[in-house]
Amino acid sequence: MTENILLRYARLLGSGTSPSALERSIETQTDLSDEAITDRILISTESIQGNKRHLTKQTEAEIIQAIKFSGKKALKAIRAGDVTAFQDRSLTEALEVIVQLDGTRPSFLIRDSQIDKSSCAAGAWSDSIDVSNGLLNRFLGSVGRIGKHYHDQSRYCGTGFLVQQNMMITNHHVLQCIAKFDNQSKVWIIDQNTHIDFGYELGGTITHPVRRITKVVFAGGNNFPIRYHNTLDMAILELEPSGLVFETFELSNSYPATGTKIYTVGYPGPPPQGEYDNALLRSLFQNEYGCKRLAPGIITDAFDLLPHWSFAHDATSLGGSSGSVILTIGQEDLATGLHYGGYIFPPSENYAHALGKAEGADGITGQPLTEILEQYGLSR
Repeated sequence: MTENILLRYARLLGSGTSPSALERSIETQTDLSDEAITDRILISTESIQGNKRHLTKQTEAEIIQAIKFSGKKALKAIRAGDVTAFQDRSLTEALEVIVQLDGTRPSFLIRDSQIDKSSCAAGAWSDSIDVSNGLLNRFLGSVGRIGKHYHDQSRYCGTGFLVQQNMMITNHHVLQCIAKFDNQSKVWIIDQNTHIDFGYELGGTITHPVRRITKVVFAGGNNFPIRYHNTLDMAILELEPSGLVFETFELSNSYPATGTKIYTVGYPGPPPQGEYDNALLRSLFQNEYGCKRLAPGIITDAFDLLPHWSFAHDATSLGGSSGSVILTIGQEDLATGLHYGGYIFPPSENYAHALGKAEGADGITGQPLTEILEQYGLSR
């Protein structure tokens, strides 16, 4: 497993940036010279200090110290091909923070349905985002945060995105968070406190609509654990009419090849606490989880064995981005994939269903997904 960690980070850092490598293309070789390592450490620490993350001085100092010590040690271990060094978990934790802060795999906050490029270092992704901005700014408002609201408390469940004015796609396991299946009536009963909020942006000033979820159109498979690759972790849900007109994503009809550059758009939540919890990441983003973000990345060869209608990607998910839409750069009006899970580490990897090739049947009626899509006019 540690060999996979080494391969992943060598691949990631080879496609990322440090300040001395900002002009390089995303396909360049890994630069892990002493100068490049110093640059990565510098931009990572400056990113923490330059953005108001509402961290205590002690927490900020601890994260910076971890980057300077464990991060530097980890980068040198990659350069040396030292697999055994990664038996020290603190090295992997520090690396995950660095690749999210130095422009390698950034995660941008969305404010007022626009990408806030000042929220983190953009690195070599800056030009791509500038080119994509026209379409992205139209469609970012069609991605929403699914949750349950009780009086003065709310529970975040996942992300959904519009494929028709009153219809959205999310994960089956997100559906399980907001609804229960009644075995007698054979229908899903949706919690009446559930809604989807197309805003929920950190620092945003525009009021976005909040809509109730009214019906389950499709739910692939049966109840299952996250990352069960052989079951389609997908749900199609109907929303109450809003009276407003939204942009809606068309479903891509293709499978993204390895190396394809993508964006994920959604509401990354905190990673589950447990054996592989990254305490460093949790401390860094503690005040920003559950807010709308865009994260660029690349389609990768999977370490796990996946069905032909799923793929792996390396965009930053912050540990949980269930239901996020995957967009191919250059085709930002098409939904290429549906993010459904991943491993935090070791080695971290994200998974999505290719919406153009997804196969499966409704877990209750047995009706194939292809028939459902045709019935509701969701072409691909």
